[in-house]
Amino acid sequence: MGKSFYAIEQEKIKSIIEIPLLELVLTFLPHLQPNQTLINDTWEIIAIKLNNTRFKDLIATTEKTIDDIESLPELNGVYLKDYYDELYSKFKGRLIFKLTYRPNEPAHNKRDTLIWKTKSDAILYELSKIEYANFEIMSTLARERLEEAYRLDYKESYIENDKLHEEEETKEEIFDSKETLENYKTLALKEKNQLLLKEIEKKDKKMNQINTENERLLSLNHQLLEQMK
Repeated sequence: MGKSFYAIEQEKIKSIIEIPLLELVLTFLPHLQPNQTLINDTWEIIAIKLNNTRFKDLIATTEKTIDDIESLPELNGVYLKDYYDELYSKFKGRLIFKLTYRPNEPAHNKRDTLIWKTKSDAILYELSKIEYANFEIMSTLARERLEEAYRLDYKESYIENDKLHEEEETKEEIFDSKETLENYKTLALKEKNQLLLKEIEKKDKKMNQINTENERLLSLNHQLLEQMK
């Protein structure tokens, strides 16, 4: 029994969109997005771009008719995802066969020397190399969070040492800074002047006390002289 018209049309569509679809998948990596919403949205973006490309290609042909344009099927993200999964699943079978075909050769050498006959397989091979990139990124981010946690713990545990270190750095900056040195000289001069003023005040106070005492003695002496008359 021959293929149905629908099956033939599906094969034709898949044949036309295979390379553009794989190129878009390699560009946007919808299957590696961090959550389901982004995954679905990215597949729909790919569908929009692919539909636009197909429409432009059809408009550019001279044999097009209005019926051809109106009958151009709109592909959605779900359809494209299913088709990509189908392509990738078949490719993985071919890849495993190639890698196991030379059992005595190291796996990394096998991958480095793989040669693909079609552009489709070449793109799928590149996609296979980043198949688990999302987990690698998750691991990297988790490591960064762990490092940040250790940094915070380190800062809390050694904060006193850090303060002492900062004080030492400040002292070094004081002696290295001309402006700070001048400030120290000014402060030292002020302190010296203040000490001199205090010393002068002490002497003035002592002189006042002596003068007061002399005046008291003179007064007493005067009183005694008056009494002796």
